[in-house]
Amino acid sequence: MMCQESVNESVLSLRAVCEKFWGCMGRDRVESTRFAVAVDAFIGVLDVLGGVGFIELVKGDMKCNMEKIDRSCRRWGVHTLEEMVMEELRHGQHDEAGSGTEALLWLKRTLQFIVRLFYYLSNLDDSSLSDCAAKAYEETVRPCHNFILQGEK
Repeated sequence: MMCQESVNESVLSLRAVCEKFWGCMGRDRVESTRFAVAVDAFIGVLDVLGGVGFIELVKGDMKCNMEKIDRSCRRWGVHTLEEMVMEELRHGQHDEAGSGTEALLWLKRTLQFIVRLFYYLSNLDDSSLSDCAAKAYEETVRPCHNFILQGEK
């Protein structure tokens, strides 16, 4: 169980992360460099869960997807996520493996998973981290994985 000081620090960190996400918005566009800073800060919040194996996997996945997004933005010389997607669409590369658009989609799914995980951790008193993660995975990411990754139910 986390001590109250650790919980309070996490809440403050989460507030700061939310402010970073709001700060990356500009005239209905999401600035890619500021978005990367917000995602990186969000990854740091996951440290409150400790070095649990799947959390490290999630953090690595998020970093990898941000690298792909950054690489795509630099390739096209754009500064917003919308511009990146439009350039990849224009060049027919939006659905290619490793595209910034694909990475953005998987990052969104991962963020949804984490939001559900935190929801279950805060609302299911008798559930373990593993149980909450499994429930969050079932609702968010599992439907997007192919049958090999899904495994048995």
